[in-house]
Amino acid sequence: HTGRLACIHVPALPLQLLVRRHPEWIDRPVAVVDEDKPQGKVLWVNERAYRSRVLPGTRYAAGLSLCRRLCAGEIHEDEVDQGVRQLLELLWRFSPEVEPSVDEPGVFWVNASGLGRIEMSLGEWARRLRAELEGDGFTARVVVGFSRFATYATARITRDITVFDTADAERRSAMGVRLDRLHIDPALRVALHKLGIHTIGKFLELPPDGLGKRFGAAAVNFYKEASGQSRKPLLPAPPPIPV
Repeated sequence: HTGRLACIHVPALPLQLLVRRHPEWIDRPVAVVDEDKPQGKVLWVNERAYRSRVLPGTRYAAGLSLCRRLCAGEIHEDEVDQGVRQLLELLWRFSPEVEPSVDEPGVFWVNASGLGRIEMSLGEWARRLRAELEGDGFTARVVVGFSRFATYATARITRDITVFDTADAERRSAMGVRLDRLHIDPALRVALHKLGIHTIGKFLELPPDGLGKRFGAAAVNFYKEASGQSRKPLLPAPPPIPV
């Protein structure tokens, strides 16, 4: 096999940090907003809010009209950075090469190549990793596969752990992922929704030539990533060197 890569997704990390601050919200629909006002914009939602169709990009007042029990609050950037750092330190116990996502706090890619020689199996390694994060109070999903984009897309929908044995199975899984499950530009998501395009597979059926003109640069970049045209190498954060 080619190199193995794992994607660890701590769903809506800012949201998990907010719920840690308000444990009484654990069973409620919750959103993180950019400001705690009716016109504040929803940035992150949990599963209960998502099921009520409260999506990122919605105004807080509109979210409340869709879901009366919605709880919302702000999370500052420093708190999120601190959360990412805490997760990085936990993940370094499982692999020296961990790359945190620049765009989406709570998403990490981990080099899992060669771990099969140390671990009983990659599935076992993923289970231990997930248990460690949960022990620290973080809900996490782990996908072990081959490519950056496909592991990320599957991590958005998997319940807990998925290990792919072949790149084909990984790709098939990614093609079925709905666009509203991904952290993509809300305007692009709405435009595609109007055309009846709801999954990654359907999006990749669009002719790439007119994408930029019709939907802008965000769509072109997303197309390159989803189709595998832009293959970025892993850029691990350097672990601290002990004195």
